[in-house]
Amino acid sequence: MNKTNIKQCLRITAVVTLMSAAGVCAFLALPLSAIGDPPPGPPVISDDQMQALSTTVGGAVVLPTTQTVPHWFGSTLDPNDGITYGYNMVGADPNNCSGAGCDVTVTVDIIPLMSLLRGNLLTAAMP
Repeated sequence: MNKTNIKQCLRITAVVTLMSAAGVCAFLALPLSAIGDPPPGPPVISDDQMQALSTTVGGAVVLPTTQTVPHWFGSTLDPNDGITYGYNMVGADPNNCSGAGCDVTVTVDIIPLMSLLRGNLLTAAMP
């Protein structure tokens, strides 16, 4: 082989290498351009679209003679949604006690809970 043939072979090799590299780059870039916009995130629901529901499942019927801790029932109207929420509280009823009757000590074992409230995680480790 002479110098001219070697130069031609090198030129052909260089052209084929550059064409192959361009083809690989185009192939790799195609999926990236075909993706488009990212997928949408989870839908956001406003507070006025939510409905409060409750269910009572099982449990024992409380008899008037049942020995238990001092407790009372109350309810509160939420002015935002017009729903009245009921709750049971341990201790003296602040609306129906006076003097020493409001001083109640309840001895209990505290069991830490973890709650998720409007996206905020509340745990026993929090102050």
